[in-house]
Amino acid sequence: MKTMQFKALLLALLVGFSTFAMAKSSAKELDHDANMAINTFIDETKGGDPFLVNAKAFLVFPDIKEGGFFVGGKYGEGVLRHKRKTLGYYEIISASIGFQMG
Repeated sequence: MKTMQFKALLLALLVGFSTFAMAKSSAKELDHDANMAINTFIDETKGGDPFLVNAKAFLVFPDIKEGGFFVGGKYGEGVLRHKRKTLGYYEIISASIGFQMG
């Protein structure tokens, strides 16, 4: 059983790192997608604009891909913003093992 768990973990890591290499977005595309997500937040959330204006900084992940069948994974790219200025780019990568489907 431990061998099976080790193989599943190894597979999840390999899939995660290959996704990392393939899914790199350009900074321009990521900024555009983040702007769209921020505008949606402002339009659909009461008090959204003042909330963002008063925030010290905020991290926007416009699109996170997630899926799994016994072995799961998640990947997304995000933008750290302060007063509408981009401070940096971040990634979220995770893997999980166990009964799951979706």
